[in-house]
Amino acid sequence: MVVHQQIFDKNGLACWIPGRAASDVDLVLMRPSHIDAGDLLGLLPGLQIVEATMMTVGGRSTDPFGVGPIARPGLDQHTTGVFDVGIEALDTPFGDVEAAIRLHPDGTQQTIPASESEPQITIRADWGDLVDWAHNDLLLGHLAIDDRVQIDGDLVLCSYAGGHIAWPKAPQDQQWSMRFCKALKTYRRHRHNPDYQEIMDRIEEVHSLLSTA
Repeated sequence: MVVHQQIFDKNGLACWIPGRAASDVDLVLMRPSHIDAGDLLGLLPGLQIVEATMMTVGGRSTDPFGVGPIARPGLDQHTTGVFDVGIEALDTPFGDVEAAIRLHPDGTQQTIPASESEPQITIRADWGDLVDWAHNDLLLGHLAIDDRVQIDGDLVLCSYAGGHIAWPKAPQDQQWSMRFCKALKTYRRHRHNPDYQEIMDRIEEVHSLLSTA
């Protein structure tokens, strides 16, 4: 296993070093080396990267939407069965991604590949807005009013999905939600920074020269 750390400050990538990851890192990504290289160099589509990557934030394994590790006490009393929400997330930290969030009758939620889902509704929006919907009490209706989301499906079903996603969390899970949002949004900001992209482009140029030498 090869380990490397990217350390960012307010100005961008401050340090990139090999070695064992520190215990207090904000975000851990675990994936095959070719996926890691393809992600960092911008050579792979977001869906392939996400499906091959295990993420950890605050000691919890998670996904790009952060819904899996969170419990929603009491929600099981108001659910009706398994329900799939198709998600088209634009500009995740890894690129555009299609997936689905499966809403379970016990009140838990799970991100699954789009190919394994049977969505009753589909939601298309910026990844940051979807994260705020899942974690920061941003209502789906507000996104629709502001024309920041495209919804394909029955409005009653949309209301059910919105209530399931926005159900109040336990205090410890709310704290984790805040940590998840800060870590992933900060990572996206740095990954989309033009200076970071320029560094990756230079690395790709060197890699191409060495490959053809």
